[in-house]
Amino acid sequence: EHERIVSSLSQQVTVLESEKENLMQQIENDDNEEEKKEETDVCKARFEEWLSKTVKLKQYLCKFRENECDDIRMVKYLDEDTLQNMIGIGNKLHCKLILEQVSKFKQSQSQFTSIINNN
Repeated sequence: EHERIVSSLSQQVTVLESEKENLMQQIENDDNEEEKKEETDVCKARFEEWLSKTVKLKQYLCKFRENECDDIRMVKYLDEDTLQNMIGIGNKLHCKLILEQVSKFKQSQSQFTSIINNN
């Protein structure tokens, strides 16, 4: 009788330990997802600031959002074809203004990387 009780309790402990491990993993995954969401939110806010204050063409923000290109990490990939055909910016002068700021953005990134790598 004693062995049966010990065996039953041992099985219950094993099940509880497994459930605990699953819950801990779920909490860790939830934390990781929250961190990724916060990072994405920051990148989107920085893009909005860049488009509004640096480029001064905030009217295109909705187009960038609709095409899921409203992330500061995507700026370096913008080119004329993407702006016109994917984002839908028909005004060629506005495209040139955006591309001019993209170029400055890339230069700043390059300078920053150079400074970091030399120190």
